[in-house]
Amino acid sequence: MSSSTSKVSSSESISMAIEWCIRYGNNESEKTKELIKFFKDFGSDGNYCKAYEVISNKIYGLTTEDLNKVKVFIGADPKIKEPLSDAVFQDSALDDTEKSNLAKFQRHVKLSCFQKEYIDRLALDAKNSADSAEKMAKSVENRAKKAQKKVTSIYSEFIAILGIFTALSFALNGSFQILGTLFKDIKHPTTGSIGYALVIGGIYLLLVYGVILILFIGMSKVVDEEAHYRIDICFLGSIFAFSAIMIVIGMFVLGIF
Repeated sequence: MSSSTSKVSSSESISMAIEWCIRYGNNESEKTKELIKFFKDFGSDGNYCKAYEVISNKIYGLTTEDLNKVKVFIGADPKIKEPLSDAVFQDSALDDTEKSNLAKFQRHVKLSCFQKEYIDRLALDAKNSADSAEKMAKSVENRAKKAQKKVTSIYSEFIAILGIFTALSFALNGSFQILGTLFKDIKHPTTGSIGYALVIGGIYLLLVYGVILILFIGMSKVVDEEAHYRIDICFLGSIFAFSAIMIVIGMFVLGIF
């Protein structure tokens, strides 16, 4: 073992070997004496070339750019038919033991490159699957929230409609009773009874419309707290005008004016 590698640990020596692979990964020029000298020293120790766990860890830690350079040098890139490592690891300056050790190193680096690419693809697929699952979960959550809002809206609308019809039923039943009592004397009409009926009818019309209006405003708040019930001004004016006419006519009939 030469002094260039004997003074460093197995991990450091393998790191240096990987660095040489990266350095000459894009260099198709003739071999340099320095490159051959390093790998002659490196290949003289079979323990370095068979330290598969250390080699794998070094390859797994490479960036994509450095990994591609190693693949070009070592022959793991299918586009490269005659990688530089074939010539370097079989150079005449190396003995048979060194060539055999470097061939083992070359095979394991190739295998580690393929494994890293496979692991990276799995990691990317897992990330894409996780992102897709997260998007799907958010979509399902949004749909669930929308469905919940629709159900809540249906319940609120049902309660509002039920409340409106119940209130209208009570209001109409009461109004019919009052109107029945109010107009029972019309069978034998007199000036006083007609005038009284017109005045009370006009006032009652305003009261009934007011109650109905309050019910609709209240139910709109039940359905949506931020809702603003829009009052038809023309219709409201018509109700007030008609009621006022009834009251004025009734008071004329009664002789109040």
